[in-house]
Amino acid sequence: MPGFIGKKLCPDLVFVKPNYKLYRGISDTFKQILEQYDPDLESLGLDEAAIDVTDFLRNNGLES
Repeated sequence: MPGFIGKKLCPDLVFVKPNYKLYRGISDTFKQILEQYDPDLESLGLDEAAIDVTDFLRNNGLES
């Protein structure tokens, strides 16, 4: 949602300055973890990823 709409809906809204370097580092760490489950993960941005865990489940006897 655009900030101006958020401010209109919530006049007491406080904007927090982002720490892009920290956010990027955590994103990279998280994606490294996801790659253990799906090396072909699809990165959709800093805070989004799509993975297919089918092979991981099969290879580890976790299939239901």
